[in-house]
Amino acid sequence: MFFFSSSFLRHYLLECPINEIRDACAQLFDYFFNSLIIQFNFNPLNDTKITSLISSFVQLLDKAVIDLCKNSHEYFKVLYGYADLNKDTTKQLISLSLFSKLLCFLLGNPGSVKGEVKEYIRNKIIKIKP
Repeated sequence: MFFFSSSFLRHYLLECPINEIRDACAQLFDYFFNSLIIQFNFNPLNDTKITSLISSFVQLLDKAVIDLCKNSHEYFKVLYGYADLNKDTTKQLISLSLFSKLLCFLLGNPGSVKGEVKEYIRNKIIKIKP
């Protein structure tokens, strides 16, 4: 059916210096996921190929997105679009630990954050809560 390796995704969504190409690639993935899951009522939880593709996206967050964060807008746009499709796609992303990896990406490795920085972040989060 289809196969996209992590290197393909990295090249066209993160490393490509031309913004229009990264955007076109992200739009292709959005259209692909939307048509497959919404229009054809495809359940992503039951298909190993979809899980493999989404796993490739999630694996990029560990190193490639950190190294190439200037070009990561389209990458996050694809992940957001996928998570927003339905409950099954969100469940799949949760099962792949995407959200904990996103927190590590945003806050840094928990072991590398100094005590006063952790306290500052904790105080800010507590103030944000209603």
